[in-house]
Amino acid sequence: MSCYHLGIDCGTQGLSVVLTDGSVPSCPVLAVGEGSYDMLPPPDNTSSSEICEQNPDDWIEALRCAMDGIRTKLAVVASDASILDDVVSIGISGQMHGEVLISATGDVVGPARLWCDGRNAAEGAELTTLFGTKVPKRATVARFLWTARNAPQRAARTDRVTTPAGYIAYRLTGQFDLGIGEASGMFPIDQSTLDYDVEMMAKFDTLIEQESAGAHGGGDDGQINIKSIRNLLPRVRLCGQDGGTVSADGAAILGVPSLSTKGTAVAPAEGDQVSALAGSLIASPGQVGCCFGTSVCANSVGDRAFAGVSSAVDHFCAADGKPINMIWLRNGTTFMNTVVDMFGTVL
Repeated sequence: MSCYHLGIDCGTQGLSVVLTDGSVPSCPVLAVGEGSYDMLPPPDNTSSSEICEQNPDDWIEALRCAMDGIRTKLAVVASDASILDDVVSIGISGQMHGEVLISATGDVVGPARLWCDGRNAAEGAELTTLFGTKVPKRATVARFLWTARNAPQRAARTDRVTTPAGYIAYRLTGQFDLGIGEASGMFPIDQSTLDYDVEMMAKFDTLIEQESAGAHGGGDDGQINIKSIRNLLPRVRLCGQDGGTVSADGAAILGVPSLSTKGTAVAPAEGDQVSALAGSLIASPGQVGCCFGTSVCANSVGDRAFAGVSSAVDHFCAADGKPINMIWLRNGTTFMNTVVDMFGTVL
């Protein structure tokens, strides 16, 4: 019986799609497609290297381009691109910690701020003190606090907040679900409930309420009205739980209309680091995985809930909810490639 799986990765520099044959035990790769996109230019009169933004529509266009590449290659290796009709599941991963704001009508509210956007270091430090747990400056909650302070009208228009991987999943399914690993990069997770920490959400809402009370241009009383963080964040899902099915709009993006009528399953979207651990079968406490990409990360699976604050260690979750301790370097293969391009022919 035909059984194919589609994997989508939304990276910092481009998007990739991989089609595998699940009817064979080794699950061989049949075709790979790619699409690219760039950072948006900084706003007028701004030259800060800390600004790293992309247009979410560019990710969707890259996905369409990658699927076209898949079809082109299938026409060569399989002589029939219709095998895409037999895709039974889709997995999505992406660059972690981004901030994608969605309005009540489903439209994107402004550009997406990426993990490497460094404008909210102060907010990360402030929330670390408020929560009593490490909140890296690249965490989505720190980004949204920055947005509420520096672009309050944009924050007030926001109905949901998600990440790049979560946005791809939303466009394919119409649902705001997110794997727990990716969700832990948005807001701290309570290891006892495997959901967002309730007490920390209450503290965050109080902080926003106190600050928005002094803002203007919002509701009838002049106050900026920003939704509770609980109602903004995606639903947390563990690996194996329902992440939705391909909608008609999602099938149109993929260029495979039959996937919506068949109810093709979409796994909860996960972060790239979490997906790399799962794909490497690193899941037991004490195991460590390293990943070399735009950044370099080392992730250690833990056996207990997070405790304390270390400036060098970030805390996230594996796809099944186990705690992960991460150390990382921002400059990875991009910097390495630059050095190779400069000196490779000399060395």
